[in-house]
Amino acid sequence: MASQEEIAARLRELQDQYISRLSNELETLSELVENILSHDMAPTLQLLHQKLHKLAGSAGTFGFSTLGQQVRKLEIQTQLWLANLPAELPADWNDFAAQVVNLRQCLSSKLPDPAEDTTQFQPMQEAAMEVPRHHEASIYIVDSNQERAEELAFTLRHFGYSTSRFTSITQGGLALRQKRPQVVIIEVEALEKEGTGSLMAFANTPMVFTAARDDFDTRIQVARVGGQGFFLHPVDIPKLVDRLYQLLRTRNDKPYRVLIVDDDLELAEHFKLTLQGAGMEVYLLEEPSHILTTVQQQRPEIILMDLNMPGYSGMELARLLRLQDDWLHTPIVYVSAETDLKKQMNAVGFAGDDFLVKPLSNEQLVAAVTVRVARARMLSELMARDSLTGLFNHSRIKEQLVIELARAKRSGKPLSVAMLDMDKFKTVNDTYGHGVGDRVIKTLAHLLQQRARQSDTVGRYGGEEFAAILPDCDRDAAWKIVDDIRQRFGQVSFVSGGREFHVTLSAGIAASSHYDDSETLLVAADEALYHAKHTGRNRVCMAPVESTEAP
Repeated sequence: MASQEEIAARLRELQDQYISRLSNELETLSELVENILSHDMAPTLQLLHQKLHKLAGSAGTFGFSTLGQQVRKLEIQTQLWLANLPAELPADWNDFAAQVVNLRQCLSSKLPDPAEDTTQFQPMQEAAMEVPRHHEASIYIVDSNQERAEELAFTLRHFGYSTSRFTSITQGGLALRQKRPQVVIIEVEALEKEGTGSLMAFANTPMVFTAARDDFDTRIQVARVGGQGFFLHPVDIPKLVDRLYQLLRTRNDKPYRVLIVDDDLELAEHFKLTLQGAGMEVYLLEEPSHILTTVQQQRPEIILMDLNMPGYSGMELARLLRLQDDWLHTPIVYVSAETDLKKQMNAVGFAGDDFLVKPLSNEQLVAAVTVRVARARMLSELMARDSLTGLFNHSRIKEQLVIELARAKRSGKPLSVAMLDMDKFKTVNDTYGHGVGDRVIKTLAHLLQQRARQSDTVGRYGGEEFAAILPDCDRDAAWKIVDDIRQRFGQVSFVSGGREFHVTLSAGIAASSHYDDSETLLVAADEALYHAKHTGRNRVCMAPVESTEAP
């Protein structure tokens, strides 16, 4: 991804290109209004309206806010004339034509630096980069009840978290000089004693609250201070761990994937650079007829769609996408210069989710995309999680592999897939019961989460079988990671009815360098797992089947 300096330079270059083209555009508008008598009125007004509409949507973005406002008024006037086409030139045509010619006067104002309001997003990116893997994360616990705080800290350490305990919010704030936590858990009583001002030190840290009271006033107090979790005593540990995982994953998550469909290529490029400056992956679609192929390849999490484009409307393209189940839940946001509220609502009613009116500031654009994608990811993750382990389910892990494999091919980096399965798991269920079996499954799930890198994706493929996607990881590195998990899991002691037992696992690994698509990659890893099962179990084998135990 381009650096902030490269993006800023490209934004300035794009503004210069726009200024060069703008002079010609204004000249064309002047010629249209001056020579209207020598052409048919209806098509001339239509062309005039199209050009004014496009200019009204882009001028403000490139720093010509006054010009954009003037053009918007002229666009509305042409729209009124087109709705009730006059037989001859309107009486106020000369005044209209003079306003068009005088648009050039708006070019004399000093332009803002187009990269200025992208710099504010950089600190957020840098902060996210500093977040470690979730199992190495530091958690602050603020609770005056030391016994309760120690019990919570002890439990969280079992899940791999580093914990620090404090009896007050102020005390925790002072400790920030030595080490900043990734999440802070605060007892509501401490907030009531010290006031909301004490939370200023944790302004950029996710806050989760615990409380003994479950009433509206307590919950609204937590909401007002920006709490991102609320748990009653005694705290439900599995739910708390899941919330911590979600929070840490969000702060250190993969870039948002955005698709922009707009015939104004300069404006679309400006949007792309702005969103890239906020750390997102952005793709431009210049030919709308390629939209099905593009969404299949890029798997966007949000689509920014222009409403009025030559040959196709944004509503038509949105409805085309909604015909397929894969894109029923992807947010489609119309970004257009259209100001007619009825037309906006009509567009949203036809397969869209929201409507943003051009021009947009860089800050508006980034905020709009961030909020929508973050919410879509949260809903998607809730639907894609296995209820027992909290890991991705079968369908989501396959979908994620398609995305990661496409990213690996673009970057030229390796990718490996591992399939893991517990050995003789049926014996565990038959001997100790399904409740104990579930506990064993969850233990492996937590171990996979703890040992996986931040970029890895792990999921429950079905029953006692798990899958792991390892980006930027060749076959040798993948074998070391998976074999380490195999050894650690085999050392875990389980106790049931006074009896202690151990469970082992087998695994198979396939690398992307030897397979063309996600399906063949999964099949190859599964065949390697089958080979491991039939050559002694408790081992890791590489695809193809004839591979040996070690890479």
